[in-house]
Amino acid sequence: MKNKKKQFSSDILEVGKSFNNKEIVKKYLDNWYTYRDSKMLEQEYALSTLFQHFYQNNNLQNVLVKVSCLNDFYSTNIRDTYSVAKVIYQLNIDTRLQNADLSLVDDIAAETEKNCKSGRREYSFATKYCSFHRPDVYPIFDSRNEKVLNIYKNEININPFNLQESYEDYVKIINKYREIFGLECFSYKEIDRFNWLFCNLNNEEKTNGLIQ
Repeated sequence: MKNKKKQFSSDILEVGKSFNNKEIVKKYLDNWYTYRDSKMLEQEYALSTLFQHFYQNNNLQNVLVKVSCLNDFYSTNIRDTYSVAKVIYQLNIDTRLQNADLSLVDDIAAETEKNCKSGRREYSFATKYCSFHRPDVYPIFDSRNEKVLNIYKNEININPFNLQESYEDYVKIINKYREIFGLECFSYKEIDRFNWLFCNLNNEEKTNGLIQ
């Protein structure tokens, strides 16, 4: 396992230099299970099943179950899951999900900031919640995606380079990122997984003193 990880770590640094090789990206996606322990894989599968089974958001209890499980499995650090669930329930989001309304993410984030005790704008959580309903429409925002996109900010060349204030802008940036590196054949979920690997393996190399 360690030797296999080391080989993939070396390869992914090459991807970071050219980052337009579909075969290398596919290689990492094919070996996704090498990096994720069984607990994480089972949790992701369980979440997908949960969101499919309780797809609609017109029942507060069902929304609360989804919010609580997503918060736990993805460690999103929401302390008051009930208030977040209530915000989502009151927004009546099902039609907007069906219509691929990107502004829904911003609205969930804004309402959590306004109505939850923490006063936090739960933007990253909102992207995850929407993504588990419509992974074909809503790419996830998190620190790893932010890091990779900032690395290639000049190549992406979108102004304003807005990752958090407007979700529609974020989706445009993700789409441009896929386009300029020839990765349009990969889904949002696959791009998210690759970015996760890119960041984690680069961190491993830095920790081991292999890169600066």
